[in-house]
Amino acid sequence: MSTEDISDLKTGEVWCEVVNVLDGKETIKANEINKGKNLSEIECRENYKALEKEVKYVSSLHYFLDEIITGNKMANYEVAVWFKQYFEENAKVEDRKSVV
Repeated sequence: MSTEDISDLKTGEVWCEVVNVLDGKETIKANEINKGKNLSEIECRENYKALEKEVKYVSSLHYFLDEIITGNKMANYEVAVWFKQYFEENAKVEDRKSVV
């Protein structure tokens, strides 16, 4: 998925892919990830549920998940900042190169 705007991250698709890169395997199965920019709210929530199984931080997103899914730029920015830090703390050098 290509992103042109921070609100494109609202679907959770990118975060599912980041988790898979960090784990070096398909931790979140491809058929469990809803893909595309125009997902319904239910499809977005399903992506975040799949993420929650793998990343404990995601459970703390519930209090502002509605803001994330509706495309609130600040909420999506905060999630992006957290995932950047998570990635930097957990990624091996070769993982970082494969994402860039």
